[in-house]
Amino acid sequence: MKEPIEMPTSYFAAVHYELQRVDYAAPEGGGRVAGVQAGFPLWSGVWTIDVVGRDQSDALRAFFLEVRGATRRFLGRDTLRPYPKAHAGGFAGMNRAGGGAFDGTADAWSETIAADGDSEVTLENLPAGLVLSQGDYVGFTWEATESAVAGLTWHACVRVVAGGTADGAGEVTVTCEPPIPSAVPAEATAYLNQPACVMALVIDQSNLPAIGRGFVASGGQITGIQDIRA
Repeated sequence: MKEPIEMPTSYFAAVHYELQRVDYAAPEGGGRVAGVQAGFPLWSGVWTIDVVGRDQSDALRAFFLEVRGATRRFLGRDTLRPYPKAHAGGFAGMNRAGGGAFDGTADAWSETIAADGDSEVTLENLPAGLVLSQGDYVGFTWEATESAVAGLTWHACVRVVAGGTADGAGEVTVTCEPPIPSAVPAEATAYLNQPACVMALVIDQSNLPAIGRGFVASGGQITGIQDIRA
């Protein structure tokens, strides 16, 4: 299989990037409600295509051809939040607390599952004072080992639900959803610059817009669902 394909990122009128869950609730006789999670929650993305010109429509058509329906994978991300909200312009000019230019990656990361089940993610050697806010993302990337995709660069991401500010040593702990998938290895790299996850195209919910005589197109959408691999 080919490396996950970059999707166009700037041609969208609306973006819906949320977790898709399969949960069951069972009310009990005493009035309690029991809930069961069926499978791991997956990121689902719907990117509604804006009015675009000739070059943009060519790029979209090329993406649909290259991804080959659901055969190949692509990198899906929240294109409205490529960087943390407090650093929306990126990390140019920022330095790590321990010295050296900051490229968006953490030197190390760890996850602790709290007593209440929350995922608390700690990132190390970021720039002192770097802020992670609610709605920001932490991405993880690694080299896949599963036989069908071995050697390919894989990605997963989580969303910050309780933020924090990096201390003087560049360390910050934030609460994230969902918990980091178990497929993410300990040696994966955590990063904050355009976090993404690997997705498969949902072909019956994805379509290209028609192109008018002025080579202007509008409408259509790209829909994807996360593919988690070790």
